[in-house]
Parts: sequence; structure tokens; C-alpha cells
Amino acid sequence: MTYTYVIVKDPTNEDFKALCKRIGELYPGYEQKGGKKYADGAENARWEKGEFAITAELEATPAVLTVTSDEELPELEREYRLKEKERRKHERRERRLFYNTFMGSSARVKFLLIPGIIFVWFAVNLITVFGDWYSDPTDFVIDYFFTVVGIVSNFWTFLGWLWLLPAGAAVIWAARFKNPVIIKLLTAALPVLSVVYGCMRFGMRVAEIFFGSLFIGYASLPVMYMAVLPYLVIDEIACRRLLKLTGERPSKTMSVICWVLSFAASAAVLASFSIVENRLYYG
Repeated sequence: MTYTYVIVKDPTNEDFKALCKRIGELYPGYEQKGGKKYADGAENARWEKGEFAITAELEATPAVLTVTSDEELPELEREYRLKEKERRKHERRERRLFYNTFMGSSARVKFLLIPGIIFVWFAVNLITVFGDWYSDPTDFVIDYFFTVVGIVSNFWTFLGWLWLLPAGAAVIWAARFKNPVIIKLLTAALPVLSVVYGCMRFGMRVAEIFFGSLFIGYASLPVMYMAVLPYLVIDEIACRRLLKLTGERPSKTMSVICWVLSFAASAAVLASFSIVENRLYYG
């Protein structure tokens, strides 16, 4: 079981240093295994004792200083006079999958900011181009919504969203090996395997129609983003688990490289299937 203690809100770096020093004094059986600083001001430190670990984390957004432990820390709780009600409230929130996955600083960009910008921008373009076709703005919104949802549902069906459940669970489980390269490579392999699945099950004719839907200009960007959303969710959960186990996430450079390789490999799979099927069809 994991225990989470909210030490203080709106902390300073001095608060973090004082906390780290006090943990070392209160729990001499734990050995400090280092920590990491981030560009946004966040910072963490980790102590280990056998299979047990204590992690102190200074979060930048929202600004809060927390301690996560594999065993209860009553001495620390008494030291900082932590309120039982506040601690339990924070633990319940931390257990929520939505909060852990979608409310981290980088996750907010991927799952809230970017989709919001994409859909607002394309909605404005739609109004500019097709606004005169609709006497009622409600009809316009409904058509736009169901067009995007319909294409996205076809994307997920083609890519085999159902098999992503066990595959995603396997990637998340692999975080226990505490190797960021393994996590990123496994995640990057999922879109490639999805394209292979779609081409083998539905054939290139369906695949060409399917990817041809991307040429619907006003819907292409939101559709593409929604199509890759399941992979982003799996990646974020796995990275969060890795962060909890090791105190570190995979680097941004590694992430970019893996996603570029994934896109290139997926495109190569589509091209290969197309060439093979055309040769078989036309002799």
C-alpha cells in the first residue's frame, strides 16, 4: 500500500531541503538514492530500504510538497502535524486514475490544452467556410461533432482498440523493470502493430478509404489527434508508474525520437501492404 502525506502547499526550495534533511534524521534505516530537478522548478528525492521506498516531491503545478511511502510514517506525520482528514482526502484523489493520468503538468498540455486549441481552431475555420450553410448554429455544431466522432470511431475500430486494453496493460506492467527505454519502445510499437492489425483484417482497400478520410481538411487534425489518443494515454500511465517507482520520467528527447520512429514505421507498413496487395491484385 502507498501512503501519501501532504506536507505543505505553496512550498519553497528551503521547505524541500528541510524536509529531506528531516527524513534522513527520522528514518536512518533508509539510504538516499538521489533525486532530480526539473526545468519548471519541480524536484524530488528518494530513499530506499530493501523493497520499501520514500519519495519526497516538490511539485511546481500545483505548488505542493508531498511525501510518498510504501509504509506508514507516523513520526513524519507528528513532526509536521498533518491532519488526518487532509491526508485521506489527498490519498483518495491520488488513487483516481483520471487525476494521476490527466492532471500532471505535461498531461494537461496533451489532454486538455492541445485538444482544446485544435477543436476551437477548426470550429472557427468551419464557421468561416461553412457558416452560411447553416441557419441554426446548433445544427452546425452537431454536424461537426458527429463527423469527427464518426471518423474517430472508424479509426479506433480499424486500429483494433479492443486489443489495446491487454497490450496497454502489458506496457504499464513493464514499468516494473524501471527502464525508460523499454517503456518508450513498447509504447511506440503499439501504433505500428495497430496498423498491421488493420491492414491484415480489413485489407488495403479499406485502409485507403480509412486514411483517405484524413483529407477532409476541417476534420483531419482533430481526427488524427483523437486517433492517437489511446496510445498517449497508455504512454502517460506507464510514465507515471515509472516516475513513482524510480523518481524519473523518460526524457523528452527519447520520447520524440520514439514517436517519430513509430510514425515512420507505421507509414512503412502501410506502403508495404499497399505494394504487395497491388501486385497480387494486378498481377
